Amino acid sequence: YTNILRSIQYVNNDQDPDSTPRQMVVVCTDELSRDSLPVTTTINVVPVNDAPVVDLNGGGSGDGFDFSETFSEGGSPVPIIDQTIGSITDPDSSLLANCVISLVNSPNGANEHL
Repeated sequence: YTNILRSIQYVNNDQDPDSTPRQMVVVCTDELSRDSLPVTTTINVVPVNDAPVVDLNGGGSGDGFDFSETFSEGGSPVPIIDQTIGSITDPDSSLLANCVISLVNSPNGANEHL
């Protein structure tokens, strides 16, 4: 019976778990219907704040999370993210505090902008 108890494990697959400690009580009964004293084990759950994931291509155009588009001189503006499958996700929150988008190389100066 000890091996059975040793094989029992706690798992929580929630991406945003409550941090309330979990308690389990173990009582064993023998063949004469006598119960052991109850014993308690406590599992302390430590939530982890997962970072948001920005996927500009949604896995649809190439490897990884990056995206590329072609702009033709005099043409219409082009998107910076795949408009159908690009995404921002956060497994443990539906709220996004901010997003910073920077044009890091701008050889035509003020003529280029987002």
